Amino acid sequence: MANEKVSVSIREFARIVGVSHPVVLTAIKAGKRLPTAVISEEGKPKILVYEGCVEWYQNKDHRKDRRLGEPSQTLPPDGQEMDPPDSNKMQRHYDALLSKVTFMKETGTLTTVDKFKTEAFTVARTVRDSLLYLPNESGSELKK
Repeated sequence: MANEKVSVSIREFARIVGVSHPVVLTAIKAGKRLPTAVISEEGKPKILVYEGCVEWYQNKDHRKDRRLGEPSQTLPPDGQEMDPPDSNKMQRHYDALLSKVTFMKETGTLTTVDKFKTEAFTVARTVRDSLLYLPNESGSELKK
């Protein structure tokens, strides 16, 4: 399973990395952010999930990253090579994340967004229906 290359649509990849569909399309057109992860299956563009995620975060312009007021120090500025200890540290980090996701998938603790949305909708609908079918007599108690 670890060697299997999984591809998804551009919209699904955008959901995975937490951005909008147009942002991914712009990145693909620019050709710098996802240089090798974009493939064509049956005439439709698809993105290899693992390679796409790695390229998406490695090719990010970290100078624009202003979270917590600290500049990101995971990647060197463009045009510079990374020191071997830092490179090894980053590789171990990505390998650990991949192992964790694979383990969670195999044990069933990782679920898809669609499955979660379906379950959340069912729970919300059940609560709503239960509240709608309360007897009218208890309405005064609820108002208190």
